[in-house]
Amino acid sequence: MQGRRKLSLKPFHRETGNLGRTLQQTRIGTVALQKSPTGVVVEAKAHIFPVLLQELVKGATEVIFLHGMKDLPADQYNHVRETADLLEDEPFLIQVGPELWRRFLQVRPKNVPLPKILMKLAKLQPKAVHNLLEQIVTNPEWARELLSKI
Repeated sequence: MQGRRKLSLKPFHRETGNLGRTLQQTRIGTVALQKSPTGVVVEAKAHIFPVLLQELVKGATEVIFLHGMKDLPADQYNHVRETADLLEDEPFLIQVGPELWRRFLQVRPKNVPLPKILMKLAKLQPKAVHNLLEQIVTNPEWARELLSKI
C-alpha cells in the first residue's frame, strides 16, 4: 500500500547506549517472581502506590505468560525470559502500553478467558506478535479475526 507507513514496534533502546544503566539508577519500582512451596509469589516494590499497582499487574501478567510458555524447550524459554522484558524498553512501553492494552481488550474474544489468550500469545513467534499488535492499532477488525483463531 503506497503512502502507508509501517508501524514499527521495535524498541528504540538498541540505539541509546547507556540508557539501561541510567534507568537502573532512577527506577522507582521493581517486580520479581519468587518460587514458593505453594506456587509463585509476585514480589513488587515501589516508592509510590500507583507504581506499586503497575508492578503488581506486570508481575501477575508475567506469571500468566510464563505458564503459557511452560512447554517450550528450556533454551527457548530462557531466551524469551532474557530478552522479552528489558529495563531499556520501559520508557517506550509506559507510553504506548496503556493505550495498546485498551485496544487489545476491545478486540479480544470475549468468550475466551483473558489468561488463556495471553498464554497462547506467549507461544507465538515474535513476528506474529508484532503483526498482531500492528493490526490492533491499524486494523482492529482484522486483529479481532486473528485473535479469534488463536
